Amino acid sequence: DCGTAIINGMPLGFANVVKRGAIGVVGASGTGVQEVTCRVDHLGAGISQALGTGGHDLHEEIGGISMLHGLNMLAGDPDTQVIVLISKPPARAVAERILEQASACGKPVVVNFLGADAADIARDRVFPATTLADAADKAVALLDGKPSVTAFGEIIRPEQCHALPATRTDIRGVFAGGTFCYESQLICQQQGFHAASNTPVTGNNKPDDVWRSRGHTLIDMGDDDYTRGKPHPMIDPTLRNQRIAAELSDPQTAVLLFDLVLGYGAAAEPAAELLEILAQHPRDQRPLLVAHVCGTEADPQQRSRQIDALRQAGVMVAECNAQAALWASQIARIQAEKKGEK
Repeated sequence: DCGTAIINGMPLGFANVVKRGAIGVVGASGTGVQEVTCRVDHLGAGISQALGTGGHDLHEEIGGISMLHGLNMLAGDPDTQVIVLISKPPARAVAERILEQASACGKPVVVNFLGADAADIARDRVFPATTLADAADKAVALLDGKPSVTAFGEIIRPEQCHALPATRTDIRGVFAGGTFCYESQLICQQQGFHAASNTPVTGNNKPDDVWRSRGHTLIDMGDDDYTRGKPHPMIDPTLRNQRIAAELSDPQTAVLLFDLVLGYGAAAEPAAELLEILAQHPRDQRPLLVAHVCGTEADPQQRSRQIDALRQAGVMVAECNAQAALWASQIARIQAEKKGEK
């Protein structure tokens, strides 16, 4: 089910317009590849090749054959100086095989196996990354010969939550990108908040009803639960926007976390219909809104234009998915402290 690639500068499937450069990417995660390639572009570097393998490639029965082949291709590519590997946690034997080949390939390799322990990844010339953004930052730093530090300086201040009643306690996430949902769950967990999800990480549970949120809930609207017989929400966001409207109307929602994915294959104006929904909910009567826009200035939808539209509607826009999830957790903590729960 691979849907993302950039081959010799040509975007294929769901992909973004990024600068050409010396960083090669192999990913078993479409929106993970998009997040990394876009952030590399934001940092002023570029992409040699980005190869999507499909989400099942690193399962034990498949053995990571596409990722291993892609890694071998990039190792032999004279235009690629640094390699990035992205996946949800692979089967243990598959991970070992990939990491051994990465260490022996002759080029520095940054690895983001979402949720994996960094100590299990580190090898000679293999550099673990904690988030998708961190993977991009490390790759650019290695290319430039500089140390890498991924730090999200801005934090949510209690006064930003002043208008929220203490009864609003829940994080609600509605995602078009499955990997964004997965990474957000991990970050919320690290901050002490376990969320129900239709695609739960280890330690989280599925909701009793995927069509209705209770408590902290992060939903991947691109999963089969919602796309059988319907377009993916990156193509047609109607169903995703309906879920956003429902979360906005829930008096338990403290913060609504969502993504906006740009590029080829995505909706022409992804913010437009969403802004109509937000306009129906007065700012002083709705939860706080936190978003992250995955895209570039060269994309048909133009990243800065989408960000400006969201901010004008009162949405806090983070620089990456990991920061957005951290902000959502900070809001939930402030709200919990109002009730004396944390």
